[in-house]
Amino acid sequence: MYARKSLAVSLIISLTIIILGGCHAPSKPEIEWSNQWGNISGNILEDGYVAANGNTVCYASLNEAADALYSLSETGEITLISRKAAYNLNIVDNQVYFTNGLPGSICRIDIDGTNFKTLVRGEYRNLFVSQSHMAYLQGSSLVVSDLAGEHTTTIASDVRRFLPFDDTFLFITGNMEAGGLYQINPDGTGQECLFDRPIICLCSNSEAIYFSVSNDVTTFGASGGSVYQLNKERKVMQLPTEMECWDMNATDEHVFFRNQSEQGALYRMDLDGSNMICLLRENCTNIHVMGNSLVFRIVTTGKGVDAGYYVMGQDGNDLRLLDSQTVPS
Repeated sequence: MYARKSLAVSLIISLTIIILGGCHAPSKPEIEWSNQWGNISGNILEDGYVAANGNTVCYASLNEAADALYSLSETGEITLISRKAAYNLNIVDNQVYFTNGLPGSICRIDIDGTNFKTLVRGEYRNLFVSQSHMAYLQGSSLVVSDLAGEHTTTIASDVRRFLPFDDTFLFITGNMEAGGLYQINPDGTGQECLFDRPIICLCSNSEAIYFSVSNDVTTFGASGGSVYQLNKERKVMQLPTEMECWDMNATDEHVFFRNQSEQGALYRMDLDGSNMICLLRENCTNIHVMGNSLVFRIVTTGKGVDAGYYVMGQDGNDLRLLDSQTVPS
């Protein structure tokens, strides 16, 4: 396990909690909706391997067979929280919510490793947790519930991925060959199509969402693609890039993505699509944002870099293996 204090300190110092917009109270279930979420949308949509809250970082160790759940303190202390496989990490107060699989049951445990509880047994994914409620996918249905996993309401169907944004949920339907981008209220009313082309991936920051499409889904990466920004006024703007962008994640300054047109190279661009910079020419995926750092996987051994779970500054400097193991094939 990689436990150098320098890594811990660099991660903790760089932490910036990014808050997504919340949701107003629906008619059912009758709960008061919070506007604070336990992880950012880009992290959850990349399977939520890392999350942060205050001075604590929680992460799934991809280098162990079970992807066990750990915490990393600001002093560099690594603590095993649970040996259960943990994804879709959300930290709410002193508790970690996660799915025990991709998909898996929804579970909760205190950060100190006590009071573990399985809240909802089954196969769930795309889990967002706030201080008052949860939203997640059950198959292709978008479901909301209270924090106990009770009083559930299905508010949309044919959902591939979703995120909460600006008092609504935004979701993509179908597959990469068909579907579009939709908006719906938390109570299941007001469903509206915002974009009618099939979407590869999406993410959000505090002001807008970003989504990408392929020019030709039968030849991924070879034909390029397009990236769009949709703001709070629901105005769609195409950004000036012809790259096919996967695994997108956004902050209030940049959008990070895997360039499928260049065999998975990790790129950064400004929010308007300008200042495109290649940060790392390796086969990168599962791009997570942690303050001023990026945590991601290099999935194949490249030019002098082994496959593994890495941390790097958002400027492309200081690439380091997160721990001493490599990601299992």
